[in-house]
Amino acid sequence: MYEFIENIDKDKYTSFYLENNACFMQSYEWGQFNKISRNQTPHYVGLMKNKKIFFKNTNQYSSNYK
Repeated sequence: MYEFIENIDKDKYTSFYLENNACFMQSYEWGQFNKISRNQTPHYVGLMKNKKIFFKNTNQYSSNYK
């Protein structure tokens, strides 16, 4: 069974990103860039099975604008 995980730490997130040749817009750093430049909060989430991440996503942002 898959487990939904939140707040994936930077090292695990980056490792998955590099192993799967993801687009730079899926990188941890891109999420942090958007946090600073666009006042958005990145959410580092994924699916895990047997202690291995199968899917992750940073494109989910919460707007901090009021």
